Amino acid sequence: MKEIKLKENERVAVSKLKETLGERFSVLDFCVFGSRARGDSLPESDIYVMIEIENYTPEIESAID
Repeated sequence: MKEIKLKENERVAVSKLKETLGERFSVLDFCVFGSRARGDSLPESDIYVMIEIENYTPEIESAID
């Protein structure tokens, strides 16, 4: 598994997101990917997160958004 290369404030934000989602939903998988994760991002680059949850409904999607 490759090391995620986020800045400290980004790492804190992603950890908090993962924790909050885990408290509310049955999270099966959580993955950070893209240029921020690789460490070759530009200042305007986003942080991309893939979330796999056990049960999906439009209401859950809305709550996550």
